Amino acid sequence: MGRKVWFPVVSGPLAPYAAGFERWLADRGYAPWTVGDRLYQLDQLSRWLERERLTAGELTTMRAAEFASARRRAGLVTWCSKLSATRRCRSGTCARSGS
Repeated sequence: MGRKVWFPVVSGPLAPYAAGFERWLADRGYAPWTVGDRLYQLDQLSRWLERERLTAGELTTMRAAEFASARRRAGLVTWCSKLSATRRCRSGTCARSGS
């Protein structure tokens, strides 16, 4: 029996792009857990845009750098928090996802 893979629901201004992004990743052979991780990243970026009151069209290289800086200031030096990584390792998925 295969493991279940969690796929986050993307909210915020990038939500309309989530299904296409998911398809794009899957079409390129990304593993299901990697697709889930990338959708989580997209959701985090989208939620940040929403908090900053920005639209998808206002996402620029500079805004992406601001997002990354905000994550670092919050102590998030990787794409997932330590708590999230701990949960994944406890569920047995950390070896497969490269954590």
